[in-house]
Amino acid sequence: MAFGATQLFGADLAVATTGYAEPARAAGVKSPMAWWAICQRLPNGRLALNSGTIEVPGANRIEAQVRIADDVIGRLVAHLAAWRAK
Repeated sequence: MAFGATQLFGADLAVATTGYAEPARAAGVKSPMAWWAICQRLPNGRLALNSGTIEVPGANRIEAQVRIADDVIGRLVAHLAAWRAK
């Protein structure tokens, strides 16, 4: 999704998350989790993608959403700080 957002909107930076805010036994998801991605257009025009997963065992639906959002925003801030330091 983050890669697609850079392409569709001509963005230089995009962030995306998707996942399960609750366990989903049928899908094999035992605890709330999400996939995240940060995609950035580099000065040479190429795209750099950084991605991963976040698990929040024991969290209810709202706690999972808040903790995942906080984590991804923290990753974005760290990404921007590292990029700025270059």
